[in-house]
Amino acid sequence: MNQRITAGFLCLLLAAAPMLGGCEKDRGTGAGYLFSYTLDANPQSLDPQLATDEASLTVIGNLFSGLFRMDDTGNVVPDVAESYEISPDGCTYTVHMRKDNYWYSLGDARQEATRTDSEDAAKHAAPVTAADFVYAFQRLFDPQTDSPYRERFAALKNGQRIMDGELDCTQIGVDASDTYTVVFTLDRPDANFLSLLATTAAMPCNPSFFYGCKGRYGLDEDSVISNGAFYLRMWFYDPYGKENQIYMRRNALNSRAKQVYPSNLTFYIQDAQKAEQNFRDSLTDCLLTADSSYAASGKYTTLSYESVTYGLIFNPRHSQYSNASLRKALSLGARSADYAPMLGADTTEAFALVPPAVRMLGKEYRELVSQQSVQPAGQDAAVLYTQALDELGIASLESAQILVPAGLTDYAALHEIVRRWSDLFGFYIGIDPVDPETYAQRLQDGEYAIALYGTGSDYNSPAGALQQLLEQQGMLGMSEQTLRDVQAQLQEAAGVENLSGTLEHYRAAERLLLEDACFIPLFYKQEYLVFRPDNEDLAFDPFTGQVFFADAKHFE
Repeated sequence: MNQRITAGFLCLLLAAAPMLGGCEKDRGTGAGYLFSYTLDANPQSLDPQLATDEASLTVIGNLFSGLFRMDDTGNVVPDVAESYEISPDGCTYTVHMRKDNYWYSLGDARQEATRTDSEDAAKHAAPVTAADFVYAFQRLFDPQTDSPYRERFAALKNGQRIMDGELDCTQIGVDASDTYTVVFTLDRPDANFLSLLATTAAMPCNPSFFYGCKGRYGLDEDSVISNGAFYLRMWFYDPYGKENQIYMRRNALNSRAKQVYPSNLTFYIQDAQKAEQNFRDSLTDCLLTADSSYAASGKYTTLSYESVTYGLIFNPRHSQYSNASLRKALSLGARSADYAPMLGADTTEAFALVPPAVRMLGKEYRELVSQQSVQPAGQDAAVLYTQALDELGIASLESAQILVPAGLTDYAALHEIVRRWSDLFGFYIGIDPVDPETYAQRLQDGEYAIALYGTGSDYNSPAGALQQLLEQQGMLGMSEQTLRDVQAQLQEAAGVENLSGTLEHYRAAERLLLEDACFIPLFYKQEYLVFRPDNEDLAFDPFTGQVFFADAKHFE
């Protein structure tokens, strides 16, 4: 059966009560449409304090609302928050919440379907309160949760002591001063704290519902609750099946305060290749892709961000290409002036690390900290190459190939870099394009000398982009001294009271990494959200890969 027809049938079948909303379209406002999208994997968990994979984060982003969110210009704006104050010392954040945000789940929908009275549904719903955010942060720091995000919030009062096992997680510096006021107390100022409150990890958790799940929270449709635009109606996944999908419906209670335009969402759970086919066959409404041909065709509306920095990394276990002097010589030999004219329309030259999609103070970070300002002091590539040969005790370098993922971009610019290296140093390096699965496996197994590698951030901050490189220290062959020095700069940046004061620390951290030459940046790559012109106001986060549908409209 056609999947769009299946979803439409479900919409009719499930419209058992007025509370749940119907599938009627409002062609004047674009509301009432059933949007469809393909996830390239089954979500691992819909627990905001745990989820890390793109499929999970996309579903969570449409299920939950946090105190704050990022708008489309990269600024932090209130969501469940109504207003907030920050103390002069930057160590206390007092957040006043809206009183019209509600929890809703499949269990609530079932009760609504059987209720015979005509009372306002809000009278039966549980409001989201400050206690739900307090409990979320206690879970975040609970060692039993084992959240991958808690270190980001280490500036919270007692955060480090809890992580060191000295205090219980209930001692974390998050309190409810009244039903709708959350107070965050920090041990030290953190200029990124407001941005962190806009991330998935800071979403609320209803303790009563959590304990009622008996260890299955976030793992099936009966163990997921929503305070966002939609609630989860069905989650079906069979690893051997073809009709795997997640079906969501508009949270009509929350739509009263802030209109949710689609009536329903269907997420098909298939692979990346099927995602493209579904979009081309008009079975889905949008596609997240790095393929620039969709944008170039002129047939679609596209949103794009340069969110990934691609560059060269060297196998730290390779007998020759792991040499630091050689890395630096090759870095100096890869001059952007030579290869920039050969880059495709979807890429721009990069000689810094943080991609342009990262924004601060209402601007692109790269406007505030230019690429030129992070460049290390000049050295001579030929001198460094000779030094590398002496350190390795060899007369010449053995040939090698650069491992690259096939189809990522036109590699004419990379060929130009290789040609220049041959002219400068007199050795041959080839290019070895392989399919994405083979590429990932060879990286994991260390079966490469040089590889093209992409890095970005999983939230909108220079600190996120730089920290992601630090987390890959072992694979990049970064020196221990560089690791310590960059960590020190990021810690200094985190302790600054305002974002503008962090810029010099980020600049210094970026320069240190470039001096180490463990990652040689070459180009920034566009990522696109593509949809047909009859759809409007879809959005995506270029850092997490989340696609958001609450404001999406469809016109015929």
